[in-house]
Amino acid sequence: MLDLKNLAKPFAGLVKGAAPGKFGDYVEHSAVTQRLLLHCGPYGQTVVREIYDEHKEYGHTLTGVVLRLTLTIDGKEIVMEESGSVDKPYKLTNKKTGERMNNGERLKLAISDAHKRCAMRVGLGLHLWAQDDYFLYNQLEVKNGGSQENKNS
Repeated sequence: MLDLKNLAKPFAGLVKGAAPGKFGDYVEHSAVTQRLLLHCGPYGQTVVREIYDEHKEYGHTLTGVVLRLTLTIDGKEIVMEESGSVDKPYKLTNKKTGERMNNGERLKLAISDAHKRCAMRVGLGLHLWAQDDYFLYNQLEVKNGGSQENKNS
């Protein structure tokens, strides 16, 4: 289970503190993508479903997606589905133009959220959710014959 162990290894030096009003530390989408490519190779990504809500002022507004990732981990094809949402979809504005975001921009945000959640389901970045209760990497290190002393290397 070498790929799984490598996916479960905590991010070092790439973790950013939560933005004001947000919960939990995070890692950029680009770092998650790089680790998936490094340990799983190219992978498939499909938007299974777009989720829309009706808003009295903004109309048909994309607020989330269900995303499917197809990964190869330790020689086995794994299909993972997760939901992703747009945080505060009605208040978001484009930083460059100052205009309210469109559904395409919301779609990118929801896909990024779902992508990270799919990755978490295979151990990547799980330490950010588990915090002090995180033990997966250490247990995989022991199971694969390594020592617990190398848990953050």
